[in-house]
Amino acid sequence: MRLLLLTLIINVAVMLAWGNPALSQSSFRTVQTFIAWYSGAPSTTDTLSYRYSMYLDWPNTLNMFKGIRKLNSGTIFLRYVNMIDVDTIISPWWKIIGKDRDKFLLKTIAGQRNPSLPISEKYSWGYFPAYNEHSRNRMFLDPRSSSWTKLFTDLCKEALAKIPPGGQAGIFVDNVWAGYTWAFSDAPHERQVDLNGDNIMGPADDSIWASAIIDFSRAVKKDLGDSVTLVANFGSGWKLGDNGWKILTHGAFDGFMNEGFVHSSLKTDSSGYSTLNAWRSDVESLILTAKMKKIALMESTGLESDSAARLYSLCSYLLGASNTTFYNYRFHFVYDVMYWFPEYGIELGQPREYFNSVDSAKVAGLPGLYHRRYENGEVFVNPAGPPQEIQLSSSQEAVLISGGTVEAGGHLVWRHLDRVTIGAREGLIIRK
Repeated sequence: MRLLLLTLIINVAVMLAWGNPALSQSSFRTVQTFIAWYSGAPSTTDTLSYRYSMYLDWPNTLNMFKGIRKLNSGTIFLRYVNMIDVDTIISPWWKIIGKDRDKFLLKTIAGQRNPSLPISEKYSWGYFPAYNEHSRNRMFLDPRSSSWTKLFTDLCKEALAKIPPGGQAGIFVDNVWAGYTWAFSDAPHERQVDLNGDNIMGPADDSIWASAIIDFSRAVKKDLGDSVTLVANFGSGWKLGDNGWKILTHGAFDGFMNEGFVHSSLKTDSSGYSTLNAWRSDVESLILTAKMKKIALMESTGLESDSAARLYSLCSYLLGASNTTFYNYRFHFVYDVMYWFPEYGIELGQPREYFNSVDSAKVAGLPGLYHRRYENGEVFVNPAGPPQEIQLSSSQEAVLISGGTVEAGGHLVWRHLDRVTIGAREGLIIRK
């Protein structure tokens, strides 16, 4: 979360001639992976870090670029810039905001009525602790502010200027909330922000928020240029058809991240699995985003040892995977751990079919089962239906995942089986 001041005398067009990142890659990789790496240079650069297709990184990880690029020239870097959280802005940038807060910060309902209120009451801090002048705890910036739009583009230029030329890069825009009221739902009413003027937090506020984000993204893209790729983090819990989808289809973002793709829990029970409707929404948004040739970053969360959740999440991703989609399974909530799961290395070759919707992947005659064919194998997913039996030919093998990460001894076992039963919340990968 730390941005260092750097001269902004740069040529963005030369620095970032990219467009959609994966489209410039010459070959399709079945599981294109990404990792959020918000720390210093990894100590395992030569064994793990170069394997990832994409990094979401803080701008202080400067010394990792050249090493990774040397080992993998196709690595994509998305530089982290937070759209709404002032805690990511350090001196001298936050001092600019502090000199004229009204131009940058999101005012509470009370703050709109009474300009003389103290900072902690005048400006919104949502579900985080109240604003502190010294720690700058999580104050929210106003996407409708032209001052913030200009400062944000300067921060993007600063971040991008630190990437050595010759590779693919862009901006990862964090905290582009699809559900506005979610962000402030835990705050006391007097600290909530009302964009509608009616003192009610409701759908109208969501709509106004989405429109503000759309306008913000367009203004930033216009300033940076079309060649600069912007990928927005919508968090988790948003649904296809809501304001997140409106922002993606009407704004200037080139893609999005879903932090809660089909499984999102570190618990040992089944509570981490998405409901059927949420699963359908997650997979459908992946399919439709890929169809638009926009970028989709799908991140599932679960225990390292939960091989069933890992396989289920990966199979769900593979229903809609394309050369503009990327996958990650996270088993912790820290961002300075380098890891690699054995299933990341599965290569099924090119997809044999692309879908227009999640329903297009249904298996006729086997209720609740979804399927996709690849050049060298097949993928099945059963999100909530009855158990279904799959017959395998003598030339086919089913994958079993043993253990956790590769570093911890995790590995794949391919077995010849006559038949496999796929129960609810299970996935299956078979190869020829």
